Amino acid sequence: MHSTIGIFPLSNGLLVPLALKSAFHSSLGNVLPELKFSDDNRVDVLGAIHNNGTSEFIDIEFMSPPNQVFSGFTFIIEGHNYIVK
Repeated sequence: MHSTIGIFPLSNGLLVPLALKSAFHSSLGNVLPELKFSDDNRVDVLGAIHNNGTSEFIDIEFMSPPNQVFSGFTFIIEGHNYIVK
């Protein structure tokens, strides 16, 4: 099972991959090493029903060339994404 996160902006008709710059989990802190590569490392994000009423989140940032103009984005989350009810 692989796990990674990525964004591919559309620039001049081409998809351009951007490197993940930071990934900060609301409970775990820095999770960049776990999300940077397509591998078996993953990070759980719990919803409020499983976390005493508080939903977790991951704040992510990607590196981008200065003054780059994008006309759209493709956002990819690869991994073991399941819903527990």
